[in-house]
Amino acid sequence: MSEMKSKKRSFLLEVPAADLFDKLTILQIKEERFREDHERHDLVIDELNGLLFNIDSLFRENPELSTVVAELKKVNELIWVLEDKISDLISQDLFQFDFVDANIQVRRYNKERFLLKNRISALLDSRLIEVKHYGSRAAGS
Repeated sequence: MSEMKSKKRSFLLEVPAADLFDKLTILQIKEERFREDHERHDLVIDELNGLLFNIDSLFRENPELSTVVAELKKVNELIWVLEDKISDLISQDLFQFDFVDANIQVRRYNKERFLLKNRISALLDSRLIEVKHYGSRAAGS
């Protein structure tokens, strides 16, 4: 009996506009960091190209968008580095100052990320926006 390879599925859903650009910046970071791992790099490139195909025109329509997306990428890169640090500390069972400090920084950068994502959604007049809640305070406060 011959094996039939199943066709991979794609899914369409409505998301806040900023989620597309958040995904873009994360894929760009992965593309830069996974260059030595050809299999993962190829998967990232495939997804990145598909996303760029769908959002490229939005950059031309909104000149300010590139600046805000570049800021979002910087924040996501900082979060990436901190998450790597946290993982390293966890693997070493080191839960002292550096661990607490890194987690506090991730929280701060996630708030900044939230604000940048909502700036993007506002620039694009997105019907959906990201909503967060941090403890007893509203996000961004």
